[in-house]
Amino acid sequence: DLVRSRGLGDVYKRQTIDGVKLVYPDGGWILIRPSGTEPVFRLYAEAGSPERAAKLVEEHKALIESIISSIS
Repeated sequence: DLVRSRGLGDVYKRQTIDGVKLVYPDGGWILIRPSGTEPVFRLYAEAGSPERAAKLVEEHKALIESIISSIS
């Protein structure tokens, strides 16, 4: 799967309501969704520490940028 192949670890659970929410075994999660009013993606994360939440956003932002650059 794309997330694992990019070295972002195993996803415990996926939800596709209102975007894509990836839940990791440590309880941290990230929600990636397109804005309804702007041409941007919004990333929301929650984790056991602010550092882990920031890391989730950083890593998934890089993943999205990589995907977009590969198709444009």
